[in-house]
Amino acid sequence: MPQRSTIFVSLGVLCVGASLVVAISSNASAISNLFTKAMVAEPTHASSTLQDRSERGPVRMIRFTLLKDGIFPRELRVQPGLLNIAIEDRTNSTSGLVIQRITGSEESRVGEVKRFADHWRGRELIRLERGRYRVFDASQPRNQAQLIVEP
Repeated sequence: MPQRSTIFVSLGVLCVGASLVVAISSNASAISNLFTKAMVAEPTHASSTLQDRSERGPVRMIRFTLLKDGIFPRELRVQPGLLNIAIEDRTNSTSGLVIQRITGSEESRVGEVKRFADHWRGRELIRLERGRYRVFDASQPRNQAQLIVEP
């Protein structure tokens, strides 16, 4: 017959194990919600790490993929405000993504997203107002997309 101390130790281990299972299962939905929110590019708030400390407010994440035969997506519609524009360079040869505002027949450069050093991705935080923008590969200007900022 087992000793009483062995029985009490076994019961203690069983209780601790059961409480861990309950704690993990109760947090599973919170963890799942965290990953779901990270995948959906809902606006977040800009932190104090911005270069210009006056740039604060909701931030929307958008991504362009630079390919040898163009940019995907070819057209994107967003609301005005701060945009965290990310690029993925599948060409391995671009110097970045240029963003120009189109007003009538004139185009004015408003920003550029450059790749991180020795990496195929890059991002930049840019405030865009209502209007049309031409987005193009700095190394291949014929590869372009439209960014439409509407209210």
